[in-house]
Amino acid sequence: MNGCDRASRRIPGPAIVAAAVTLGACAVIGNAQARGRVSQDDIAQCADSPKAEAAVAACTRLYEDGGLDARNKAIALGNRAAAYKLMGRYDEAIADADNAIGLDPRNPQYWCQRGDLRAKKQMYAEAIADYTAALDKVPDYVWAFRGRGQAYLGQGNAKLALADLNEALRAKPGDFNLTVLRGRANSQAQNYEAAVTDFSQALDSKGAAGAANLLPSERARIMSQRAFARLKMSRTEDARADVNEALRIAPKSAFSLAVSGLIEEQLGHTTDASSLYARALAIDSNIEFARQGAERTKQAEATATPPSPPAEIAPAAPPPVAPASPATTAKTESASKPATETGKGPAEELCARYVPTVGTTVLVACSK
Repeated sequence: MNGCDRASRRIPGPAIVAAAVTLGACAVIGNAQARGRVSQDDIAQCADSPKAEAAVAACTRLYEDGGLDARNKAIALGNRAAAYKLMGRYDEAIADADNAIGLDPRNPQYWCQRGDLRAKKQMYAEAIADYTAALDKVPDYVWAFRGRGQAYLGQGNAKLALADLNEALRAKPGDFNLTVLRGRANSQAQNYEAAVTDFSQALDSKGAAGAANLLPSERARIMSQRAFARLKMSRTEDARADVNEALRIAPKSAFSLAVSGLIEEQLGHTTDASSLYARALAIDSNIEFARQGAERTKQAEATATPPSPPAEIAPAAPPPVAPASPATTAKTESASKPATETGKGPAEELCARYVPTVGTTVLVACSK
């Protein structure tokens, strides 16, 4: 296998969402060598440079070479779009993907590239259209199924997300990234047992592309997502074991701290829950369910511990109170019971929601 056969640009990132984009730099190499117009350094840097800025410069020189045909110019643009994505310059990357599609519309990779970029900008409907266009050209294209599944999750359409991710897993059985994504889709669809199965399979996976290469923070997030699914199934102790292990390996995981707070609140441990929510928010103030939990526990603590009167002033005798009706008494007693006694806790009101922009699952109010 020569260098042309191996040429590709890899988009790094969290192990859960990393993707490889192979844009066929061999075509650029072939024509460039035939014309002798482009340096081998530019060819190599456009396809494989680990430095995004160097790749952009090299791909630009290739694209602007007057001797390249439309297909090869599209390859240079596709590689430059991948480099712009690494730099967070999504609008420029989308512009390059637009032009690559115009030059080589039959290549499904450029449609998927643009779909990924649009999903990054939460343009989910447009991203779905791009992935669908790619599937029209290659009906079993795993990249398109994965990307469209993620975009459906971003829209909150767990049913369609599951359909696409199942198709992708049929083509790549046991794939780590796809299994984690399906776990998130099952959790969003409230298929909690299936979600636990997917997360467990991912965490137990072996090999270079599996859980072995996860950062502690990434492993902690998957364990905490499994903890949430187990909590929704009333498997509180299993959930607690998951989140405790997550915090052991990643003590500053805001998501894990917040899920731990949810578990403690569900058990009626208001003070512990309040502390965990506060720690989570100190690390990441954007965790909405942690902020809501902090507000709930603050109100609960205020209600449970009213301020005492000053020591030097005797408290006034309470006014006479009319006997409460049985219905009122029952309502008051029910409201005062901890979540574990009433059977309805904070976790019952939350559902998982996946955000493809950063490969993150958040907890939001369940749809009625």
